[in-house]
Formats: sequence, structure tokens, C-alpha cells
Amino acid sequence: MRGGMLISALAAVSPRCLYQAGLHHGPAPGRKLTLSLDTLRYRWCVRFSQEPADQSVVLGERVVLSCVVFNYTGIVQWTKDGLALGVGEGLRAWPRYRVLRVIDIGQYNLEISHSELSDDSLYECQATEAALRSRRAKLNVPVIPPEDPVVEGSPELLLMAGTQHNLTCVTRGAKPAAHIQWTRDGVLLEGPHQSTEVLPDRKRVTTRSYLPISPVDTDTGRNFTCVATNPAVPLGKRATVMLNVHHPPTVTLSIEPRSVLEGERVTFTCQATANPPIMGYRSVHLHPKLCSGPYTSTQSSVLSIPPKLVLSNNNQLYLKSVSQADAGQYVCKAIVPRIGVGETEVTLTVNGPPIISSDTVQYAVRGERGEIKCYIASTPPPDKIVWAWKENVWEKEKGTLMERYTVEQSKPPSQGGAVLSTLTINNVMESDFHSPYNCTAWNSFGPGTMIITLEET
Repeated sequence: MRGGMLISALAAVSPRCLYQAGLHHGPAPGRKLTLSLDTLRYRWCVRFSQEPADQSVVLGERVVLSCVVFNYTGIVQWTKDGLALGVGEGLRAWPRYRVLRVIDIGQYNLEISHSELSDDSLYECQATEAALRSRRAKLNVPVIPPEDPVVEGSPELLLMAGTQHNLTCVTRGAKPAAHIQWTRDGVLLEGPHQSTEVLPDRKRVTTRSYLPISPVDTDTGRNFTCVATNPAVPLGKRATVMLNVHHPPTVTLSIEPRSVLEGERVTFTCQATANPPIMGYRSVHLHPKLCSGPYTSTQSSVLSIPPKLVLSNNNQLYLKSVSQADAGQYVCKAIVPRIGVGETEVTLTVNGPPIISSDTVQYAVRGERGEIKCYIASTPPPDKIVWAWKENVWEKEKGTLMERYTVEQSKPPSQGGAVLSTLTINNVMESDFHSPYNCTAWNSFGPGTMIITLEET
């Protein structure tokens, strides 16, 4: 009866205890049951009342893994990824680890202070003398902030205008991988692409971001910033690079006044911007009849110099008293060695009577077709052109000519807007070589004239 009562009491404690004690069918035949209930509980009813559970911990924080062993006073140890950490409260090989032992209640909790990435592992509590092992608990160190990002070339990156470049930002050691965005002077940019690389610990990740740009001269001084974020740093970590964009000169050339009368004063202003900067100016005049190139100069503007042009060491040039010979294109050309060249031009208009610039002696072959050319430069354009020779006078839309003679007018591109009036003689005769040919043009400022002689070749 007492044996049956003891078995009933043990059954109320734990069926596993009865099985381990060999009492699930009662005492063995011929054997007297003399063990007390307390003794059986101590010797056979060892079990975990608390086991470690999966946890996540923020990097640097404290974490405690639970382990309470019921009815056990033997050796308890912890393992990390299958490696025993040691016995006792203080674990010498693991200075941040400590067993929080309370023997009366069978507590053997594992405390980890200042958690690190290396703590991200599987942990198990073992009651070695009872051959008991707890469930394996995963300690996850889920969030590691990225290291401070670095932009290649910072703090100041030298680029060439118009040359494609990839801005590169690198941040290392994040878990999970960092995401990188770019801003220019605080404005979010589109178009970057990024790559990731898992570090040897197979936990942390390096992220690289590439922002393709085609820099222009106005990008000098602008700040490009990469912002690396992950859950540990939602506001992000930043790195900035300032651009220094080298570019060829940008040249402007102004003229005041643009259209003048003969004898008036003209001022030219030549300005050029470049990076590196223009060190000085040499402003000049290009006239198609007076000048030839090429022209070069170090970090300055370049032109040819007619006699009346006053060369100045600053950025202004002066024509003291213009004539029609000064009319034409004025080119300002700036050169920065190893960077490039910039140039621009303006046209000076000098108002006055027509200027005729043909050869005074021209040639033809007897019996063939001959031409006498009269080049007329006139601002404003000529109102009237008249040819006169022998008894003949030709004026456009007035009079008639003998059938051997015709007059045509054109504006050849090579003459910069001058009018070309051509007297054509069919079947040149002896008498054609003995008469002077008068080409006269008029505009509102008066006439211009030239006497041309035709000689036989």
C-alpha cells in the first residue's frame, strides 16, 4: 500500500521521473522499495524549467540568456556554436561573459555585456552530470551601423569639364547592407548604382555607390554628398566632396558703339573666364585684308594689330579715330595651356562712302570672253553702281548696252559682304584695250570710284 502511494505521488511529479526510476510498473519482484520521494526527485527528476530563447540584441547592449535546471546541483556549462565556454561564474577566456548563478533555484543564466558582432551565434545550456542539453538559442546581433562613408577624391576633386566621371562612395561593415543616396547641394539626385561585398566574417557588408556625372564649369564649388543608411542609423552617415572643374575659357567681346562714322572712337571690351583663371588680356583686331594667323599666347586673348589699334594691358582696346579700313571682324581668342581655347567675335561697321578695292589693271585675251571686276565695300550698301567707258554708260535699270557687253552683280562669300559688279565683254577686240573703264558706286555718304585699265595677255 505504501509503495502504491509512493508511485502515485511520483506520478503526480513527472511521468519521466517514474520512467527513469524504473517505477512505471511498480517495484521489481522480490525487491523492497525504500527510496523516499525527495531522494527520487533529486536523483531522477532533473529537468529544465527555463531554457534559452532566441533573442536579438542591439550592438553594444547587454543581453541575458536564461537557464534554470530543476532539482540539479551538478556542473552546468554553456556552449557557443558547440564550443564549451567553461565552468564557473567568471569565464576567463570570455571577459564579457558571466554566468549568473543562483544555486537555490537552479539558475545558470548567461550574461553578455557590450554585445559585439562576434556574439551572433547559437547558445546551449548543458547539465553535464544529468546529460541534459537545452534547446539551442540563436542570439542575433541584427543591426550594425555602417562605418563612416568615404567619397574618393575628397575633400576636393579635380575634374575636366565635359569628361564623364563616376563619383564613388564606399561604406564598410554594415549589417544589414547600407543603402547609399546622393545629393548635390542638398538636392536628391537620381541615377546612382551600387554594389555590395560580404566581408570575411560573412555577417557584415561593404557597399559601393557610383554616381555618373558630366561636369560643367558651373559645377566648381558644388558639394556632392553621399548618405549611407541602415536600420541602425536611419538618419544616415554623410561624406561630401567639393568639385573643382577645369574648363577652357569662355570669352565675351563687346563693342561700343557697334556702328560708327569715320573719325569716331570705338571701345572694345574682351572678357574671359576659365579654370584655372585667365592671368591677363591682350585684346586685338582681326581684319580679313590685313591679318593672317595663327596667333598664340599664354593665358591671354589674341588678335592681330592694325596701325591705329592701341594695345592695352587690361581688358579694353581702343580705336581712336576709325576709318573704313578698320571695319570688319574682331576676334578675341583666349588660351589656357593644357586646358583649351575659347574665342568669340564681333563685327565693327564703319559708315562712309563706298570703297572700291579692285585691281587697277586687269587682263583679257583678244577674241575671247573677258571680265572686268569691281569690288565695292560699302556701309550702308550702295544705292547706285555705274560703269562708263568710251561712249557707253551703264546703270542698273537704265540705258542699254551693245550686245557684246553685259553687267552682273553678286555678293561672293569670300568678300565679307562686298558687292562684286562684273562687266563682261564677249569677243574682246583691239579697241577694248585702249579705253579706261570707270566703276563708280554711291551711297548716302557719297561716291567711291576707280579707273580700271584692260590689257592684253
